[in-house]
Amino acid sequence: MKKKSKANPRHPWEFYGLDKMRQKELTALMESGKYVSMLRSAANMANKQIAAYLIKSVTEKRSYDRLEFDNELGRIPCGRTDFYGIRRYFYHLFDLKLKKIIYLQSYNHRPADHVARASFHIHQEPVENRRRLA
Repeated sequence: MKKKSKANPRHPWEFYGLDKMRQKELTALMESGKYVSMLRSAANMANKQIAAYLIKSVTEKRSYDRLEFDNELGRIPCGRTDFYGIRRYFYHLFDLKLKKIIYLQSYNHRPADHVARASFHIHQEPVENRRRLA
């Protein structure tokens, strides 16, 4: 029986409750430069070794092949399958952080960021995911 590695998640987008529309919304928010701190935090939480590659991949629209031998960062320390699995997990973490901010803003009766408010919609997370995060 093969053990599933928690360090290199390979779950599909659906596992994280992210559809194509939400992926595009999150990408636009990441590229906007408005959530740089949250972007770095989510990337480091996903995988510290490749955090810079994750950020560059999303903000500069670079594929694994274009990042594998990056002039600035050097060679990426993981394979393609792991990279894209970690990248999906990174999107999930960013999404959770964004939802937390929006929830706290609505709880405190402060207006939420207009971009985030316009793109926010709730996804029901799988039961396995809720247990893992608890």
